[in-house]
Amino acid sequence: MKQTYLYLFALLLLAGCSSNQEPITKNISMETIETDKQAVNVRKVSTDAYIPNPQVIDDASLVSAGDFYRDRKGEATLKAIDRQAKSLTIDSIKLTVKDAKLIDYRPAYSLIDFYHTYTHEEQFTFIKFFVEIENLSDKEKNFSPVAFIQTNADEMITWENDIYLEELNGVLNAGERKKGNIGFIVENAAIDKIQLSTSDVYNQQEKQLAGAKTLDFIFE
Repeated sequence: MKQTYLYLFALLLLAGCSSNQEPITKNISMETIETDKQAVNVRKVSTDAYIPNPQVIDDASLVSAGDFYRDRKGEATLKAIDRQAKSLTIDSIKLTVKDAKLIDYRPAYSLIDFYHTYTHEEQFTFIKFFVEIENLSDKEKNFSPVAFIQTNADEMITWENDIYLEELNGVLNAGERKKGNIGFIVENAAIDKIQLSTSDVYNQQEKQLAGAKTLDFIFE
């Protein structure tokens, strides 16, 4: 009789252990699913084309027309994009523009004073480029990736109106590489083509080594 009780007790104990293990298996499965979801979300973000900026909203998740994003710097909607990377070489300077975006932006109240330098509108559209420049020589050069842009609405905007202020213009030391964002507020947002013009390339003695070149962008 005692053996029968012991046998029943052993069966109940095994059953209890099995039921206790099931939730652990389910939890692991849910964690795996959540990890997979996060991985998918990460792949949708153009992280290579964004460097955080103190005064402009994060546009990394804006990859298709209509995408919307909100953070403490305001609200942004992607109007159009040219995803095709474009490169050129001037003298020993290689310039690559990873993408170009046309973004509707309503900055947060805390940034209004900063943007009043450029516009008095509370909501506006700006063109944004993510660029990389590299000095392939062993000598210091002077260069600006964007001297001015021209839109197909006959609006020209010069480098002085860049809203990102990431110090990509000027001296490039021997072998130096820089990357970052450049952006300009446009008055007429009804555009689908723009042309970017670089600066000339100069040496330390301010002698011109090569003339400016252009890149064309077509927004989808």
